[in-house]
Amino acid sequence: MRRRDLARIVCVLPLLVAAVPETLPRIRGRFIEVGDELIVEFSLPEIIPLDDPAAVAAVDSGFATRLTFELSLRAEGRQKPVSNVSYEARLSWDPWNHRYLVTWPATGESRRFDSREAAVRRATTIRASLGPCAALARGRQAVHFLHIVAHRNPYTNAQRTGTGARGHDRDLSVFARWVSVFLGAPPRAELTVERRTNAFYLVQR
Repeated sequence: MRRRDLARIVCVLPLLVAAVPETLPRIRGRFIEVGDELIVEFSLPEIIPLDDPAAVAAVDSGFATRLTFELSLRAEGRQKPVSNVSYEARLSWDPWNHRYLVTWPATGESRRFDSREAAVRRATTIRASLGPCAALARGRQAVHFLHIVAHRNPYTNAQRTGTGARGHDRDLSVFARWVSVFLGAPPRAELTVERRTNAFYLVQR
């Protein structure tokens, strides 16, 4: 039996879930059962917008652009997440081989790309395990969704407090402190994008 025959596409509902503010933008998530594991697939290209000169310059700088994703699987009407998963990808330009490199630190995997667009597309396309399906109730009444908080180049504690930073990093940390004066909390990254997916449920077996 082929792998795709083992995967069951989970039914998707066009529902609005109130556990996350209604103003939070929605993205399309694909939820798949593979054995007893729940897999999610989604894309978040806005974390590295190719029409942003600063983001493009950072990707081409030779230094790694670090992307982290905090994934919270939630049930409708419940405050406590069903599961919390972290995901990370890194994107960099290899000046010696003139190719872009995407790596996933958790697995040690890497891929090389000739074009910036292809590398960004791969780095911002996520496929992650959300844990065992047994942790979720089944049926049309058991509605779930995924809450996503993505960070581009999250700051270290030293950068957030303004210590241990040099050059561009110091400018960013100073800006972070300035923002904290007016907003009451320092930014956690160079860019943070928060989204939620469509609602879904697991079909009864």
